Amino acid sequence: MTVTVAIDRIESTTTPYVTKSHGCFTEGRARLNATYLLGQLYAAQFYHTMRQKLPFTAILASGDYQQITDWRIQNSHRLGATLTPVQLVQQGTGEPLDPQHCWTG
Repeated sequence: MTVTVAIDRIESTTTPYVTKSHGCFTEGRARLNATYLLGQLYAAQFYHTMRQKLPFTAILASGDYQQITDWRIQNSHRLGATLTPVQLVQQGTGEPLDPQHCWTG
């Protein structure tokens, strides 16, 4: 199965919304859908980057998740409200928001 999502514009405001998209999130649907979409995009990209930077499988096998917690604090939580969402994902992952991470794992 191939999943294609085309987002023409996402605005990060207090209530983000997608002005035009194709697939599950279409024009006219509740703004809440875009919030879920943005959260999924951000989470997938941070997860992808974390798996590249840390010995993820070994950490999970050990049961000691401190390295994961430390990475998340360093690359996301400590930056928090000091950056816009666009800046946060760029600085925390080293690349602009890329929806491809949602489907590549």
